Amino acid sequence: MSKVKYPAGDAAKYGQAREIPVKSVPSETEKNGKKIELLKNRIDITDSLRALAEKYSILEITLASDDGLVLASSAKRDVQADAARYSQIIKRQEATDEPGVILFELYHKEAHIIGIIREELDLPHNWRKEIREDTKGILQWWL
Repeated sequence: MSKVKYPAGDAAKYGQAREIPVKSVPSETEKNGKKIELLKNRIDITDSLRALAEKYSILEITLASDDGLVLASSAKRDVQADAARYSQIIKRQEATDEPGVILFELYHKEAHIIGIIREELDLPHNWRKEIREDTKGILQWWL
């Protein structure tokens, strides 16, 4: 946990200036002072997804079609079973009961895509939106 102090000019927007504990959020392109490029100089979509996993300190991210076909993954293991299982959970609009797994959906070129994130620690809620947006960018770049 780190503390963020709002600038005095933003005090009216956020109430009075005060310190609020928040989880440290990686900047859009840097982590620990090192630039993490998601698209340029990447060899393929898998390489981009590995960079995305590094950027947000998640174990892995897998993209699958809504019928359970793996499109790409940052994982260094067979994720076909995950893709099949979680695509069915999404279709039934159920929540996953497995700790450390977060699912999201998006559309790309009229295709329904499922994102499967595996994490060790709780992912801050605002990072989920950022991961989704970065994933859209990766899909647009590679597919």
